[in-house]
Amino acid sequence: VEITSLELDDLTVGMLEDTHGKWNFENPPAKAAPPPAPSGKGGTSFTLGIISRLTILHGHFAAASLLASGVPGPPLMKVDGASIDLRDVNLNGFTSASLRSPGEAPSVVAAVSGWFNTTVFAASAEASAVARGNIRAEALQFGPLVVSKLKSQIRLYPKQVFFDNLELKCYSGKAMGNLSLDFGGASLAYTLDAKVKDVNVAEFLNTFPQTRGQMTGTLEGGAKMKGAIVNSSDPLAGVTGAGQGRVRNGRMPSLQITGNLRSLAKLASVGPANGDPSSFSSLSTDFRIANARLSSSKINLTGNGVDVDGAGSLTMAGEGSLDYSGEASIASSGRNPLGSIVAGLAGAKIANGKMAFPFSVGGTFAKPKFSLKGGGEQSGVAHAASGEPANLVHGLSGIFKKKQQ
Repeated sequence: VEITSLELDDLTVGMLEDTHGKWNFENPPAKAAPPPAPSGKGGTSFTLGIISRLTILHGHFAAASLLASGVPGPPLMKVDGASIDLRDVNLNGFTSASLRSPGEAPSVVAAVSGWFNTTVFAASAEASAVARGNIRAEALQFGPLVVSKLKSQIRLYPKQVFFDNLELKCYSGKAMGNLSLDFGGASLAYTLDAKVKDVNVAEFLNTFPQTRGQMTGTLEGGAKMKGAIVNSSDPLAGVTGAGQGRVRNGRMPSLQITGNLRSLAKLASVGPANGDPSSFSSLSTDFRIANARLSSSKINLTGNGVDVDGAGSLTMAGEGSLDYSGEASIASSGRNPLGSIVAGLAGAKIANGKMAFPFSVGGTFAKPKFSLKGGGEQSGVAHAASGEPANLVHGLSGIFKKKQQ
């Protein structure tokens, strides 16, 4: 049977994966049927040919894994309000073919950028697509992440979907890039190469309980990642990738590096004394994700009169954890005896018109702990190797008050 054109309206497709990693759109291998005996009645078998054009209006798609009880778990992926225009659709290809292996089709092996340190399999131009076309969707959900106004070119292969030249709206900003989904493994897997611009950081972080309310600002950057969409409270579970980003004109209410250091600067009569202590004009960083940890080798923050250079890592499982260290510098108008004493007690150094403080940040997202790294003994006065700025300022204030009396 040859169908020239087929239009489906209000289509709902539910893809379910059982506990053995098999999807409900997969059929078991069919046993070869014996040829029919000649009967002289002209009997023929039914076959479906290639559909030249398949149009879907108001489509809804969802993918989920069955729990051990047999009940579908939370959606791994959802697409709502989809309009799809496909050409040369081979419906037989969805159920009769499987993912290619290197031995069967070496030409489909594609090495992803070096930081992956691995090889993935992607359909190439030599592989036969089940269908090609374009897609638009009102809403798209991956685990806890929700985006809207998606438009993309689309390629369908057995157990694989490729979104090429993808554009979408996300958290008041937009994203562009390429995305692929792989239904061939034990979990729904993905690879992503995308850039984002004008993303509202507060809206994005509110998606995860661990980071809700921790930062504001506008994000731009790019990332290459791969992973599996799993039902986990840890957003970094099963993710590998790397990238870079920059946040402009933001605030970090719970981690007031600027405010903590300005307390010392004010006591030493250096640096600015006004403005929001939790604000910053720019925060740029590289990042790498592996083993449920996000690491950065170079972080630069320009705050309200304070510049910070650092490095470190974080985890997001449970309450999350912070492990960062670096050096923060405050502009200094010149040497003064009080500034030199404060610098020595706080482990800071004064050079090139700046007072620089080595620091570390630990604790959790909800309760970060900012500490100064001490610099040994200065002018015969011993001090602790580290301490919280508030306690240090209070202690120094008491010392100077006693001396004045």
